[in-house]
Amino acid sequence: LLAGLYSFSGGAYDVIGAVPASIDSVMDFAGVNTEKGSIAGLPQFISEKFRGVAEGQYSRAEYLTQDLSRYNPTIQSAFQGIQSVGMMAPGLMATLLTGNPVFMYGAAGTSSFGGSYDAALDEGLSQPTSFIKGVTDATIEVGSLRL
Repeated sequence: LLAGLYSFSGGAYDVIGAVPASIDSVMDFAGVNTEKGSIAGLPQFISEKFRGVAEGQYSRAEYLTQDLSRYNPTIQSAFQGIQSVGMMAPGLMATLLTGNPVFMYGAAGTSSFGGSYDAALDEGLSQPTSFIKGVTDATIEVGSLRL
């Protein structure tokens, strides 16, 4: 359960950090010098800090789950289900308190975006491509929940 909360918070930090990273990408595309030390480098600095915190959250989640391959597939599925409950807990709590299901969609989209965005960056894809991959996967996740 705790690993799921760490995964959710990592996704949330990735969502927040993707905004200044996107601003930095647009500035780079426009030819603005965004080197560190200048005010134009602030979006990159902020996005790197959020990314660092997100990486810390993901590593804590991995530490808590350890290596699940030593268990049979049924036990692995049980652990992953408990982790999923942890990832959805913030949205579930807000939905139960308000009666509005949009919080569950937000939690699902945040977790999906964060995981996809993080994986794409780790694979060496550019920030804009990683952002699009994260948004696409989050849209598919939320869309499938709406069915």
